[in-house]
Amino acid sequence: MRYLKWSMLVMAGVLIFLSAFGASCLATKRLEGEKLMLGVMKFQATDALIAVTREFEEATGIKVEFHEMPYDELREKLLLDFVTKMGRYDIIWADTIWVPEFVKGGYLYDLTDLVKREWDELDMEDWEYSWDDGSRYQDRWWGLPCGQAHYGVFCYNKNILNEAGVEVPRTWSQVKETAKKITRDIDGDGSVDVWGISQRYRKGNLIVSDWFNYTGSYASYESKFGSGLFTPTWQPAWDSPDLIKAAKMFLSFYWEGLVPPGSLNFGRPEVIDHFTRDKVGIVTIEQWVMAVTGKQMGEKLGVAVPPSVEYAPGKIRSHWWAGGAFPYCINKFSKNKEAAWEWLKWASSVEAAKKMALTGLGSTNNHSRIFDDPELLKLYPWFPVVKKVAENHFSRPLLPEYPHYEEIVGLALSEAAMGKISVELALRESANEFHKLLEKAGYYK
Repeated sequence: MRYLKWSMLVMAGVLIFLSAFGASCLATKRLEGEKLMLGVMKFQATDALIAVTREFEEATGIKVEFHEMPYDELREKLLLDFVTKMGRYDIIWADTIWVPEFVKGGYLYDLTDLVKREWDELDMEDWEYSWDDGSRYQDRWWGLPCGQAHYGVFCYNKNILNEAGVEVPRTWSQVKETAKKITRDIDGDGSVDVWGISQRYRKGNLIVSDWFNYTGSYASYESKFGSGLFTPTWQPAWDSPDLIKAAKMFLSFYWEGLVPPGSLNFGRPEVIDHFTRDKVGIVTIEQWVMAVTGKQMGEKLGVAVPPSVEYAPGKIRSHWWAGGAFPYCINKFSKNKEAAWEWLKWASSVEAAKKMALTGLGSTNNHSRIFDDPELLKLYPWFPVVKKVAENHFSRPLLPEYPHYEEIVGLALSEAAMGKISVELALRESANEFHKLLEKAGYYK
């Protein structure tokens, strides 16, 4: 009898194991036939994600369609889908700064319970430095960064710097002096052929984003997210003496002719085009651009951490803007949330991240371990620099009103660049305008 009972227990255990094993195997196909529509930004990193997603489709039977759109168009289309509650997009790509606005509007599906339940499987500890870049907001989880991030790095053309007889600059003052030496007439026709640096001065998101390369290091005071833009109580601080200096340094490259003509309308493509054609010596760009840029530049590409600020003789302050990891979120109005979660788990895994990097299509990464992968280091020798920036970066402030900040300050900086208004007045008036907006929203009660 005792043997029979033991045998029955063993058999029961085996059946439980086989049942669980079978369930796990069948789980890959249990959602076969479902379709997911993703609303995403059109850029190089998305190409890598699309390429590897075919593997997910084959393993699960879930069809995944990507609707790629330019940055501004994407936000408009997403908001329209949210407001109408159509749920056309099951999963959406979100810029970090959009998450608070989308959460406040009730547009995103809360992933907190799912993330906590599958914490270890998701390998969450491996990208802790990017948790608060939009994936987590107000202690709740709203998305996962599916191998996509924008870690800002300092790139230079080794040949151009060598020909000018200059070292790699480490502070913004040194960058300025280096840019002056690089900017020159090469062919002797009386016109400048090579410029020191290329930056984005286009009104709106772009001019504000490139100004962020300066603000964290220039700010000597405590601020939200370390950006220098807001005090701990959300008072606008970009009209402080420190950030006025930062804005003047940023804009001075344009004023002094150290950037290519037409820079007021430059976006990322124009910046990269001038850099890869040996027309500028220095650029500050996001890591996801590096894969393709590296192929074009070859051995002449140099990569370093962003410049610091020498705030006193021999004293350096470094606080780099890296932007952080772009979260992919599930639309609250999606009718395919279970399938969406399966894709999100798969696409945010370290395995998927490596496969994306191996495509060479401009993929980025948010996993710490990927930066140390020997195979990938052969393809991306600059990964140690990117990892250092990622682990020490500051993010853009997360608040629902942030898109309005970009509109207000983007216009102010643009007008200051064109000389229509002084830097001091531009920053003071924009700070006052945004203060009123936050006051009306109840920030100072």
